[in-house]
Amino acid sequence: MKQEIKISVEKLTIASKDYKLYGKLWLIDKRVPTILLLHGLGFYSFEYEELALILSENGFNCLAFDFRCHGKSDGKRGYWTLQELVDDTKNVVDYVYNKFNHKIGIFGNSLGATVGVYAVAEDKENKIKSLIASNCATRPADFGMNNFRKVLLTICSVVSKIIPFRVSVNHFIPYDQILSDPKIIKRVKNDKLISDTRRFAASTYKDMFSWDATKITGKVRHLTCRHLLNFMA
Repeated sequence: MKQEIKISVEKLTIASKDYKLYGKLWLIDKRVPTILLLHGLGFYSFEYEELALILSENGFNCLAFDFRCHGKSDGKRGYWTLQELVDDTKNVVDYVYNKFNHKIGIFGNSLGATVGVYAVAEDKENKIKSLIASNCATRPADFGMNNFRKVLLTICSVVSKIIPFRVSVNHFIPYDQILSDPKIIKRVKNDKLISDTRRFAASTYKDMFSWDATKITGKVRHLTCRHLLNFMA
């Protein structure tokens, strides 16, 4: 008979330079592996409520957190760069590394997958033992840009120097391109934490459309079977 696992769920605040990041921890034992859950573009950690519970019931601690400028974390909505989100992730890795143990894995979806790849590439101390990148945005410009959008971004970049403003990502990547369920689309449209976060400054768009995961993957170390077994042990 399978032994019942006791799961402690708590909300956390984790420092990342001048920002306070909101996090939610599903803890079963500080000695077991911890999986960090990185959310998608313009979303926040709510998307991992069900997955975190399933993973915890199967023997993993889980920590989902909101990147700066997203969800319940600090930061001006819509003003961020990929490197800043990578820095947030590295600071959360350090938090787990110092508080719990050194068995740390990352699961990232969409934007979270891209951030995860960059975080592992910059992980010189090999603190991250495993990475799963789901729906990784390899080159956002490939599917997010066309001639009209290029002109729109150019105009926004010029005007934003005079009048700060944000433009909804739906002008570049509509909901129906990334979500298939109308009920989910309706839910996220009515969630103010999402709708406000999915409006980006021109500077953020410029950063976003310069990403190229194909250039960074060569810097990601290969995780051997031994590493993965050690992570699970």
